[in-house]
Amino acid sequence: TANILLYLGPRLGLAPRAFVATVSFVFIAALVRVLTVSLMGSLGESRRARERLQLAVRVSKALVWEWNIESGSIRVDQGSIEVFGPGMGEGSHAIRDLENHVHAEDIERLRQAQSDCIKGITPDFAQEYRVSVGRGDWVWVLSRGQVVERDDAGRARRMTGITIDVTERKRAELGHVDRD
Repeated sequence: TANILLYLGPRLGLAPRAFVATVSFVFIAALVRVLTVSLMGSLGESRRARERLQLAVRVSKALVWEWNIESGSIRVDQGSIEVFGPGMGEGSHAIRDLENHVHAEDIERLRQAQSDCIKGITPDFAQEYRVSVGRGDWVWVLSRGQVVERDDAGRARRMTGITIDVTERKRAELGHVDRD
């Protein structure tokens, strides 16, 4: 390779060092261009994937949540009003505030399933339970989640998941009997 550079440089009217610098610059510029095009393609794909996810969440009227286990706060995104009613808008809430909406017959089972996932007893969290949406009305929801971050000691730090309204299916399963 060095011999080629020494041969071509003078023939193009460039000193060997100038020729090497020019070739290096052209190579780096080409590499940057290739990486930029690749990255822009990745960003475009990432943007399209994010748009598909947002559309799926909106169409399914799902609540996407992220629970900071250490602080006890849970961030809810789109769908919170559809699932929990107008009292629970988008944003951060204390986990206990959300649990106040859970039916008394379901709360211990819900907490046990969360605890099992946090402790690593189960890889995923999945639970159906009733949620108050105000005026004495209850809806059945299905929450699914997973611990997505643990500290160096293996303690759960963050859990992310989704909650959807399954009232129609649950009522069909129960033969339209409402056990509020």
